[in-house]
Amino acid sequence: AISSNPTNTDIEQILGQPWFVSVANNERNLPMEDVFFEKGCGTNLDCGGGRRGECIEEKCHCNDEYFGLRCNYAFDEVCETMRVDEQTDEFTELRRTVAFEYELLRDQINGTIVQAYHHPIYVESGWQNKHPGEAVDVILYAGLRWFLTSVVPDPNEGLNGHFGNSFHANSDTLGSIEATTEIVHFNTAGDEQPVPINMQWFLPGSQKIEEMDPVLGINTVLVCSRCGDNNPCSFGNTCAEDGSCICSKGERGSLCQVIPVGDGRCDTFFNEEEFDMDGGDCCEASCVSSDLYQCGIDGSDSGIDGIPIGFPFCRDPKYGCRFGQSDCWNPKSSDIPLLIERSSGAFVRLASNGRTIIVSEPELDTIRIFDQVDSGWIQRGQTLEGQARSRFGTHVAINTLPGNVIRRRTGKTPVIVAAAATGSNVNYVEVYKFEPHATVWERIGQRVVFDDEIDDVSFGSS
Repeated sequence: AISSNPTNTDIEQILGQPWFVSVANNERNLPMEDVFFEKGCGTNLDCGGGRRGECIEEKCHCNDEYFGLRCNYAFDEVCETMRVDEQTDEFTELRRTVAFEYELLRDQINGTIVQAYHHPIYVESGWQNKHPGEAVDVILYAGLRWFLTSVVPDPNEGLNGHFGNSFHANSDTLGSIEATTEIVHFNTAGDEQPVPINMQWFLPGSQKIEEMDPVLGINTVLVCSRCGDNNPCSFGNTCAEDGSCICSKGERGSLCQVIPVGDGRCDTFFNEEEFDMDGGDCCEASCVSSDLYQCGIDGSDSGIDGIPIGFPFCRDPKYGCRFGQSDCWNPKSSDIPLLIERSSGAFVRLASNGRTIIVSEPELDTIRIFDQVDSGWIQRGQTLEGQARSRFGTHVAINTLPGNVIRRRTGKTPVIVAAAATGSNVNYVEVYKFEPHATVWERIGQRVVFDDEIDDVSFGSS
């Protein structure tokens, strides 16, 4: 590497100037990013603005409350525990399984924070319970990036023996580098915090600290998992005395940062555009049930569970009426595609419960029956096919339980359908049934043949 003025032999004359490196087969020297020389502090202002430390012999000596090369970090702002953000993956793309929660490494004698390169060291939570000789996952700073590695505690000194004043990041006591963060540029947002929270992680390009440029991003982010004045709970939730968040609006996560959208339950607090209208949970035409909740049934902010409540809080302008309007139409569901793209003779008949529909296409001699499941339609059983060229399905009828009987996950409502064929040389009716736990339609009795053309089919009331 060479400086921008290689003929100058006075090191103090090139402080702060860029440096360059020559690359094989390249006539030009390339700049070295984030590499420069700088003298130590000149005045107390260089040590945290003069309030956090004192400059003595060009070195910052920090007050008890502060630390860092420039006394730029406060001890009370350091996270006691970090964990993988529940909204991201738990380092799943690494070569081995690593911990997802980490705690500050403190001196076993005086309780002070153990540091490497003026930054705190984090070790996997509960490392004291590991068996002798078993490696412990460690996150530490190496001067340009944070990296995730491991170390085997010393039988006598524990982890303290590894991170003394003589520690170097290239120490052969450290295990392989499993992941590394983005570069922490000088005087940037990443440099303003003493911990690697909300940073992008990568797979390392090399096992050498000076060559481990990232090669592949990882969908993993760390968060400070203990709440407090400097790390409040999300969405105005309460921080308990033990540093845990009390999530009151259906959120989850260590800081209530994982919002409950798209789970089949309408949460009115998140029924806003910034939260994609609760992920569509509040409108029938966009809601999708989950393992936890069933759309329109399993409760809402009213606290009523297991009772059909419908979608009284549907406010999404994409799905019809604005909130509070009653003189307009609301979409009920997504579309049902026809078997013939430009069919001119398709018929539909909606059951009285409003959740089961017949789609008949006499041109194909077929009828299909669909159940509304959340915002979509799922075909029930097989496609019913009539005699070829009989125009099966010209007239259809459907009989179900009353509309206030809601299908539960344990089975479907029983349905009976009738379909008439009125071809040029044949006129007949067939009746089918589908029991709650059936998988296919079963024909009831024999086909009923008529001499004259059939005008309609229907079920009588009783």
